[in-house]
Amino acid sequence: MEINKLFVFLFITTVYFVFFIIFKYFYLPILKAQRVDNSDLEYVKVDIDFNKKTKISKKSLFGIGKFVIDENEYYFDEFFFYELIKKEKKYYKIKHSSIIEISKTNFFVNNEFIWKIRFKENEKIREFKFLPTKKIFNNGFIRFKKYLKKNNYNIKQTIFTLVGFRIK
Repeated sequence: MEINKLFVFLFITTVYFVFFIIFKYFYLPILKAQRVDNSDLEYVKVDIDFNKKTKISKKSLFGIGKFVIDENEYYFDEFFFYELIKKEKKYYKIKHSSIIEISKTNFFVNNEFIWKIRFKENEKIREFKFLPTKKIFNNGFIRFKKYLKKNNYNIKQTIFTLVGFRIK
């Protein structure tokens, strides 16, 4: 009986160790290679009230998403899209007309796909990745996409269907 318990313990430990090695040396480098460097963006100290803006992002459960995305907060209003870095109390804003693409990535955290917004700033294409708020009580991301569509911004959006996905 003791040998069976020891065997099960060793088996579970070995599986966990193999999973950890695969995650650390194969999966994480792929995720980090897909990050876009936005370090040269000029952030501004927070001087506006973000409670009046519509939030379109959320944090991942237990901070799992920090390996894939910067867990900043993203907001929008009728003129701008904002990235807020709460720890440093800074934000960056872009005009809606600068946004060129809204799409899902191939990665997901907490059973939800990570989305990216690509925009053109100073002749460079940049992107922000985030987990969207797509719930009944906080549907800011859905309202953001509808707002952009209603105001006829020329933005490429990917839409997933039952068969696959198509570009709209």
